[in-house]
Amino acid sequence: MSAVKSYAQALFEISPGATAQHALAATIQVARNVSVLVLENKEFKVLLESPSFSTKEKAEALGAILSKMGSAPLASKWITLIAEKGRASFLDEIANELEKIVAESEGKLVGDVISSEKIEETELKSLAQSFEKKMGKPVFLRQEKDENLLAGLKVTIGGLTYDGTLRTQLDRLKERFVEYKTKGMN
Repeated sequence: MSAVKSYAQALFEISPGATAQHALAATIQVARNVSVLVLENKEFKVLLESPSFSTKEKAEALGAILSKMGSAPLASKWITLIAEKGRASFLDEIANELEKIVAESEGKLVGDVISSEKIEETELKSLAQSFEKKMGKPVFLRQEKDENLLAGLKVTIGGLTYDGTLRTQLDRLKERFVEYKTKGMN
C-alpha cells in the first residue's frame, strides 16, 4: 500500500459513523487548502519539507495556519502528522484518495472528469446523474483541469473511459476521412 493510501485509509478507519462523514469532508477541504498553500508559497513548502527545521517548528507553523483556517482538531492533527513525516506535497493526492475511500464506502463508483476549464458544481452533478443512469449505481465525480485540452471532457469511471475531447473527435474525423479517401481511390 502506498503512503498516500495509507494516510487516507488510516484517517478513514479511525473516523467511523455518520458524523465522521461530515468531519472527513471538512478534513478533505482543509487538506486541499493547505495543499494549495504549499504549492503557491515557496517559503512555506521549504519550511515543511526542509530538514533544517525541527518537527516541532513545522508543527507549530502549520498549527498556527490551521488554527487561522478554523480547522477541526481531527483535521489539524492529521495534516500536521502528514507534514511532520515530510509528505505535505502529497496532501492533495491524499485528500483525493480519502475522498475516493469515503465515496466507495457509501457504495458509489468513483470517476474522474478531465476538462480544459473548471466545471461548475451543478454541471458536475448533472454529469454524475447521467453516468448513474448509465452505470446503474451512484457515481461520485472528481474533476481535474488539463489546460492542454482545447475543449470537451474525458470521464473515467471503473476503468472505462468516455472521451469526448475535441482532440479525440478530430482524430476520429481524420480516421474517417482517410478511410473514405482510401476506399474512394480503390
